[in-house]
Amino acid sequence: MTECECPVPPVTAGCPVSHVLIIVYRVNWLWTKALRDRWNEEVIIVKHEMQWSINFFKR
Repeated sequence: MTECECPVPPVTAGCPVSHVLIIVYRVNWLWTKALRDRWNEEVIIVKHEMQWSINFFKR
């Protein structure tokens, strides 16, 4: 998770605004990636559940 690290302390310690914006973008990127990963996992689960239902009714 090195992409979410800031090389300098937070704004209150004199961190330039550009570093703060980079942190915000990185957090937003990580949040969006986590959301995409959850949706991908949900698609896999739903496909399996549909196959389980089909198998159940075949038997």
